Amino acid sequence: MSTLELKGSIYDLISTVNDESILRQVHEVVRDVLERNMDKTDFWDELTEDQQKALDEAVEESYDEKNQISHGEIVKKYQKTHL
Repeated sequence: MSTLELKGSIYDLISTVNDESILRQVHEVVRDVLERNMDKTDFWDELTEDQQKALDEAVEESYDEKNQISHGEIVKKYQKTHL
């Protein structure tokens, strides 16, 4: 089952419940699970090896002064193109 299908299935299950106390319990359980797992999820692990390498290279390149652009230059560039 895909992520989208899982979300739809969860919604379908919850949409059949009309008892507010059950909905509050479900809400608490889902919130607790999400809060516990939010800290464990690292976007880095979701990237492909090529994406990780590209980001590592970009970070390294950003330390080289010849690759840096001043804030003033960026402001000038976007003032000209967005006026």
